[in-house]
Formats: sequence, C-alpha cells, structure tokens
Amino acid sequence: MLGAIKGRDEHSYPLEGIDEVPQGPRFPPCTLREETIPRLVQLLQDANRREDRANQAWEDIHRKYLRLEQENVALKCRDCCETCQKK
Repeated sequence: MLGAIKGRDEHSYPLEGIDEVPQGPRFPPCTLREETIPRLVQLLQDANRREDRANQAWEDIHRKYLRLEQENVALKCRDCCETCQKK
C-alpha cells in the first residue's frame, strides 16, 4: 500500500470533516453547446477532405503503376524473339 497521506486514512478518506472537491471553471451550457456542434462539424469536414485527397493520391499512384507495368510488358515482349514470345 502507498504511504499514508497526512490527515487521511489508509483508503485516502479524510480523518475529519467532509472531503472537499475543488470546483473547476464553469461554462454556461448553452455557450458550450453552441461552440461544440459547429466545431465537430468542422472537424468532420476536414477529415472528409483529407480522406478525399488520400483516395485521389492512391488512384493517381495506381494509374501510374498500371502504366509502368504496361510499358514493362511491352519492353519485355519487344526484346524477345518470336520463339521466346510463344509459350
């Protein structure tokens, strides 16, 4: 068990009186809600834009790969004689 805290028992409860919980800053609920929803919408739109850019980049790379693969096959076939091109 951890060492005892001064003024508290072994379960960290106060030996005397009430255990006071410090109050954090309070925001009006309507203000928080009014700021939260537009922020979430903005984050979702940003995420969708990033996904679209990533998908577009993947498609571009895939098209380049297919083009290079076609060129590679064409070069291989051109370098072979007619007997090698037949199976």
